[in-house]
Amino acid sequence: MDFTLSLTHDCPLSCSYCYAGEKKNVSISKKTVDKAIEFLFKQEFDKLEFGFFGGEPLLEWDLLKYSTEKIKEMAKERKIATKQTITTNGVLLTPEKINWLKKERFYMVISIDGNQKMHNQHRVFKGGMGSFDSVIFGLKLLQKEYKIGEYAINIVITPLNIKYFSESIIELYHNYSIEDFIIAIDFTSNWDDYSNIWKEEFEKVGDFYLKIYQKGENITISFLDDKIKTGINGGYDRCKTCSFGVNEIVVAPSGNLYPCERLISNDLDENMIIGNVFNGFDLEKKRFLLKNRGNRNQECKSCKLQPRCINFCGCTNYMMTKSINLTSGTLCFNEKLSIKVADRVASILYKERNPLFLKNFYNIF
Repeated sequence: MDFTLSLTHDCPLSCSYCYAGEKKNVSISKKTVDKAIEFLFKQEFDKLEFGFFGGEPLLEWDLLKYSTEKIKEMAKERKIATKQTITTNGVLLTPEKINWLKKERFYMVISIDGNQKMHNQHRVFKGGMGSFDSVIFGLKLLQKEYKIGEYAINIVITPLNIKYFSESIIELYHNYSIEDFIIAIDFTSNWDDYSNIWKEEFEKVGDFYLKIYQKGENITISFLDDKIKTGINGGYDRCKTCSFGVNEIVVAPSGNLYPCERLISNDLDENMIIGNVFNGFDLEKKRFLLKNRGNRNQECKSCKLQPRCINFCGCTNYMMTKSINLTSGTLCFNEKLSIKVADRVASILYKERNPLFLKNFYNIF
């Protein structure tokens, strides 16, 4: 079971591409937290991954701690193993918070959109000042306690910042000891005039990834690692990649339930609200979404790359087309490009019998 609590709609930053909606001083109540956790443990499951989202979840630090302790206590009573994650912009991290998060074994995802030039294109404070220095300060605090593999950074690529993408990966890897990169594309933007720079930057990142492996050093870049794995395995396991309301509970600050945390936004879209923690699931609406999610683009049906494409992700589709089963040309471009670069890199490393590559992707030692 995946369980996500969105603790607040508020945030110290004012990122121009943010899909979390308008920043407002509205947070979840303790009563709603209690009801959400009670609702969670009425479900049937034997493993639990829970996390906190926002807005910026660290703004509600006391509620975060309270929720964690209560979930873990109830899970322990039922002998259910837990994993826990926080996605944060990093500007509110302190040694005290990091020590507690480490003790509770939280996997940390820090939002850093590349180097200073790339990051400050969008990720600014409410007054307009870039947040890069503040986020890096928080990252360095985190790295004093957290080891490689216990945290990752999330980079959102947009038409305005993609020109800095490859130099950002190189700089963050060499200057800030970051090895795990989660890459997200702003699919809601207009990319019509940026296809060439997109291709160039992804190829450069592929070249850098190749060089790091050839040096015998580890690096994880999600759009490359994911596509290499789909090439080896023959495609995605769709149930594991996008649950979209199956074995998943996502709670907005109001207590409304959603199939994915990325769809909460301003908590006003009745099409995506599938219930409330006080009343339970709206089973009719949930069944409708589960029945209709996927992909019905005609051109996708005959595409040989379809098994390796995320055209089935209901959340991503809805954000682009307002339909959970129709994707866009922008996603198609990204998927084909990602597969092309990943296959080029993987082919070279496989032919070279690169020991680290064979170990990481084929479990050959």
